[in-house]
Amino acid sequence: NKSTTTPKVSVILPARNEEEFISKCLETLGSQDYENFEIIAIDDGSTDSSLEILQNHSDKITVISQENCGLASTLNLGISRINGNWCKWFSPDDVLYPNAIEVLLNEEKKHTDNTILYSNWDIIDDKGKLLRKFHESNYNGSSNFDYNIRLLDGQQINVNTTLVPSLLFKKHNMRELDDPVAIDYDFFLRSALLHNVKFHLVSQSLVKYRIHSDQLSHKNIIKIKPNFIHKTKKFAEKESLNSKKMSEILSATDFIPCPNGFVHPETYRLYEALESGCIPIIENPQNFFDKFYPDNPILKIKLWKESSDIIIS
Repeated sequence: NKSTTTPKVSVILPARNEEEFISKCLETLGSQDYENFEIIAIDDGSTDSSLEILQNHSDKITVISQENCGLASTLNLGISRINGNWCKWFSPDDVLYPNAIEVLLNEEKKHTDNTILYSNWDIIDDKGKLLRKFHESNYNGSSNFDYNIRLLDGQQINVNTTLVPSLLFKKHNMRELDDPVAIDYDFFLRSALLHNVKFHLVSQSLVKYRIHSDQLSHKNIIKIKPNFIHKTKKFAEKESLNSKKMSEILSATDFIPCPNGFVHPETYRLYEALESGCIPIIENPQNFFDKFYPDNPILKIKLWKESSDIIIS
């Protein structure tokens, strides 16, 4: 049952050494058409002027400061202080369009309280110049199970575009992973697989996502080694791979291959999440993978840590 009152939105803004972009971010958050929202900014031990900039806005936002504890801890601290029905995690180097929260809440009225909304987004450079528009693949007509299959194959969602029901944080929170770039993806996977959360795309650009050399995701994507494609090309060949050969391939590389033999940054995020957290995967996905990759061998994985027990179908 939907409340007839105006829902409150809590915006979580985790910040560490963001002095270059954080003022612009706060400006766009303060220019929202929707009025019933709060901003909770957490400075995670910045060594630049980020905390000072945040404190200059303390009459309009809640500012929390802590020693450097990492992204997951910072987010969880912010989440523990929220008062809203809905929560939005937003990066301090990005820009939110003025109608963003209002558009998401208008769409929310059409869905259950167990739905995470997300949207399309625009890509800008460090100067704010528009580089291109990014349109997410629209799977709104898919069943939960079919959507989860796609989610398992790679990140489908830019977390900065999302609106998350606050009740979900009573079930689970953000986990500290070895690679913080996968924290949001880990959260989405557990929401979908363990709590039957639905996802719905709003086919409108609501965020300007900034690409620059200091951002967390940029720093982590470069961990993919140039020779990875060469090492995994065997997966694209129509040959029978036995368990021994598969084990040899896996131990020769830092990443597990995609079913079609290629890797891309978003799939990389899945592997980081699995490696760090042992997220359960459906046991018998071959029928669905066969549909998407009919000519390639299939891996059935229960847990990342049990990769020695991989079965080749």
